[in-house]
Amino acid sequence: MDVKPYWMLGIAVAIMAVFIVAGMNQQMYAQGETLPGNKVVGAVALPTTASPSSSLQGKTWRLTSFTNESGSVVVLPGTEITAVFGADGRMAGSAGCNNYFASYQIFGNGIKIGPIGSTLKYCAEPTGVMAQETAYLRLLQSSTTYTVTADQLKISDGTNQLTFKTPVSICA
Repeated sequence: MDVKPYWMLGIAVAIMAVFIVAGMNQQMYAQGETLPGNKVVGAVALPTTASPSSSLQGKTWRLTSFTNESGSVVVLPGTEITAVFGADGRMAGSAGCNNYFASYQIFGNGIKIGPIGSTLKYCAEPTGVMAQETAYLRLLQSSTTYTVTADQLKISDGTNQLTFKTPVSICA
């Protein structure tokens, strides 16, 4: 019985399809339109190289307040929400109850965070800590811009804002 290696042909076609789809994953934009982190060449937006910002790195940023659909919210007493941005494009911190981690990219004053992963603990106290954590992680992942001035970091999605203060330098 002569067995033909057709299964190898199927694997090769599948691999080629992955490369074709990955290459076609560029979005088209109008001539001259610019988006954060993109250079427009003709009508195709080409991503620029994103490099983490040194003004974010080497510090533990502590969240002091945030705004959401409920208005301005102060971090619950007894909780600490932090963000530490690494030079490798990764960040991590405490979300109040759970630890979280994510990748991030900087494009000028634009920022893209996520996807975010976290540990899966449940904290009953202080009351509202889990709702605060959910709101924080949601706002963090939807953020599109950031500013750093002196000892303050603001990350925003255009409507809502996370305000961090008093960075503590990490030993260099």
